[in-house]
Amino acid sequence: MRPKEIVHRFLASMGRPEATEQYLRLFQAEQRERFAFVVITASAVIDSSNAVVDDLILLADLELSPVLCLEDEALAMRLRDKLPSDFPMQACLVEEAAHVAAAGSMPLIIACNQSERTAAFAHLKPRKAVYLISQSGLQPQGQSVRSLINLRTDYEALVGDSGLRREQATLLAEVRGLFADCSHTFTVSLTSAQDLLRELFTVKGAGTLVRRGTQVERLSGFSDLEPERFAQLLASAFGKSPAQSFFKRSPLVIYLADHYQGAAVLEDAPLAPYLSKFAVDIRAQGEGIGGDLWRALTGGHKRFFWRSRPKNPIAPWYSSKCDGLIRGPEWTVFWRGLDTSEIGTAVRYAQEAPVDFGTTT
Repeated sequence: MRPKEIVHRFLASMGRPEATEQYLRLFQAEQRERFAFVVITASAVIDSSNAVVDDLILLADLELSPVLCLEDEALAMRLRDKLPSDFPMQACLVEEAAHVAAAGSMPLIIACNQSERTAAFAHLKPRKAVYLISQSGLQPQGQSVRSLINLRTDYEALVGDSGLRREQATLLAEVRGLFADCSHTFTVSLTSAQDLLRELFTVKGAGTLVRRGTQVERLSGFSDLEPERFAQLLASAFGKSPAQSFFKRSPLVIYLADHYQGAAVLEDAPLAPYLSKFAVDIRAQGEGIGGDLWRALTGGHKRFFWRSRPKNPIAPWYSSKCDGLIRGPEWTVFWRGLDTSEIGTAVRYAQEAPVDFGTTT
């Protein structure tokens, strides 16, 4: 088996194979230097150099070229000495990174401090920043590792005296600076070298995801949004293009996340609103946007129902959010806030609702 096939099989074993393949196609199609910006901290190089090396070799086999960032030349030399002599990595200036990545090598830049790293990140505009640290994520004192941090609501407590240790609080402050100084859409996570590939290629990810926090807008109809961007969101989330007939219906309300990263569409129906679509762009899945949408949706509507294919990977999450469900061969129907006498009508309506997708993307 060729090395690339081994890598594909390894990645598929970490999550849904179809999601992994979709991520790979997405990353390989983008400008190579914008795939990821990987900050390799001194602790990761010193404590986990073998894992870092294994990760980089696997990424090279997948023909991916993340920008690697280290804080000094000594760390860069230490890492290079561990890699094969012919490994495709080239030290360069930030302005040269795009050219180096286009030629098939991983750009390696030296950024000694926070301001230099932020400036490099703002110049390159990568879709993802990953900080490799010595443990699996950020861990407040006396608590377990946090899988998600919302800067809008969590920052002050985490950098306080009883929050993160000083080194981790400094990293979180740097991440906050990235969000403050960079205007493009991106995600930031902090994880161990052992979990880098899981962080890059699975929806659930690994380590700590840090989010700015999502603004959710409430719209009254399709005329209030950009149809093409909305169609692209649905195609990304469901893997199929929406049928034109879907846009001919009149929604009751649309909840739309920043930058068309997610949406929920409610339609008027007997007894209670019908949630016809709940979608998160595949590039944003695992970032907590679904939770932000759900809070906006349930904050405005106490009663509604919806359906999902039995094999939909989000079905377990739906099960945790509903008041009840009925499973069928084609659809599982969920509801919130319905009386027992209303369930039969809701189930029949959901099962008979039109299919909204056409061709597979």
